[in-house]
Amino acid sequence: EKQKLRVEFFFDLVSPYSAFAFRVLQNYKTLWNLDITYRPVFLGGVMNASGNKPPGLLPARGGYMLKDIERNSDYYQLKLQYPENFPVSTLLVQRLLIVLFQEDANNKLEKGGVERFCENAWAGYWGGGGKDISKEEDLLQILKSTFPKLSEQQLQHYLKRASETDIKQTLTKNTEEAVARGAYGAPTPFWSLG
Repeated sequence: EKQKLRVEFFFDLVSPYSAFAFRVLQNYKTLWNLDITYRPVFLGGVMNASGNKPPGLLPARGGYMLKDIERNSDYYQLKLQYPENFPVSTLLVQRLLIVLFQEDANNKLEKGGVERFCENAWAGYWGGGGKDISKEEDLLQILKSTFPKLSEQQLQHYLKRASETDIKQTLTKNTEEAVARGAYGAPTPFWSLG
């Protein structure tokens, strides 16, 4: 039996590079025998704690990033484009991801549903879908399109749960752990055999 390659994938939906890396992990999950643990973080917190600066505050880096996103979008066939409302706060959506990953771990969501939610959120925000991933109403629309078999009441419950203290604490813990392990942006994957 081939040994699993474990990946802890610390990411934020505001990051186009998280979308690219996510696509690679999804495409090669079976071939590379990956055991992926998704760890949502708050990129603003990672950057603040590590002393990093957003690309838009560094003109040379910001200009390069626009071209790099275009090249990577073509290569990974993601069709990403710079959103008009970039950047937005991702506290709510990252907390919602924690709720969804917990539900998934308890087998309460269809297989691959959280991954589809991530893809739909990136498409809605970075793919020209006009969605604002900081707004509850847009997140509800993304949830509905991702999980059409779930009731609106259940989806509203997930959004409400995203504001509860334990979920907030989990996002803070993930963010602090990522920084303590050397993260300065998103995504940050950590690889190990086992």
